[in-house]
Amino acid sequence: MDPLEQLKGIHLPEQIHHWPISIGWWIILIIIVTVITVITKKVINKRQLFKVQKQALTALNSDNQLSTEQILAQLKWACMHYFKRSDVAAKHGEELLNFFISKLDPQHQLEFRAKAADALIQCYRKSSVDIYAADFQQAALLWIQNAQLVSSNISTKATGKEQGND
Repeated sequence: MDPLEQLKGIHLPEQIHHWPISIGWWIILIIIVTVITVITKKVINKRQLFKVQKQALTALNSDNQLSTEQILAQLKWACMHYFKRSDVAAKHGEELLNFFISKLDPQHQLEFRAKAADALIQCYRKSSVDIYAADFQQAALLWIQNAQLVSSNISTKATGKEQGND
């Protein structure tokens, strides 16, 4: 008897399935989804910051006859989108001026102080003449364009509708 006759044909192994994948691939998938989510959220927040900044610049540039109170209201409205409301709303006069200055780069601090100091102090005094409005408007534009806006106090309510309410 021939020993080769007892051999059977070659059988291929079963096809290896791709599912379920191993735990390592699940971890990599979770990390990728998390990174994409974080990046997307940061991009959306940055866009909202620029949207508020653009709205404030448009409002300040639209009219050269704004009063000091209107300019201050616009500036505070923008600040409340960037920082906590409690940090901005109750401040006035010298305290508000120092807050604004603290958010600027050192190269812009002196220029802002020179243009805004008198207007912020006179804003709360009764006067029939608004002589500091033009300088304060330039100072507000300078602040909105150059302030270090690193806070993530952006809400989804940053629309033009809120601008009229404050």
